[in-house]
Amino acid sequence: MPVLLDMSTGYFVMPPSNDLLKVARHSYGYQNPPQCQLRCRRKRPIAPHPLLSVPRPKPITPTGDFLVDYHPNWKGLFVATGDSGHAFKFLPILGDKVVECILGSGPLDMRQQWSWAANQSHSVGHSVTTEDGSMAGTPGILLTDVWVRCQLE
Repeated sequence: MPVLLDMSTGYFVMPPSNDLLKVARHSYGYQNPPQCQLRCRRKRPIAPHPLLSVPRPKPITPTGDFLVDYHPNWKGLFVATGDSGHAFKFLPILGDKVVECILGSGPLDMRQQWSWAANQSHSVGHSVTTEDGSMAGTPGILLTDVWVRCQLE
């Protein structure tokens, strides 16, 4: 089965693996305020086969830069993310730079740009968009607005 992608909606289907069929939407996503606790109450139709819903947040930073730094609240936890799930392709190039960040060496401007503090300085409500033509939807939508609309339907 080929990978299917509907560019008008952003929905894509991946070939089955381990008896699971992956259906997802490649979109700008939502800006999620941390205080958002609403839930959609719409009932789902009964499926002849079990459904597995696995939310997967995109590991994208507010600046679109990598986040390569020690976590400020968890001693010893080093994070290298902010890559939209594609960093593995960059590992041969960036691996040495990640090691430099772990050791606290390397160019200061790079370490500052990839730091936790630099990525936290951007507040909720700042939209990061990639205009490569592959994402569906509208950038900057608040998930709370969608949930409220869902409650009314």
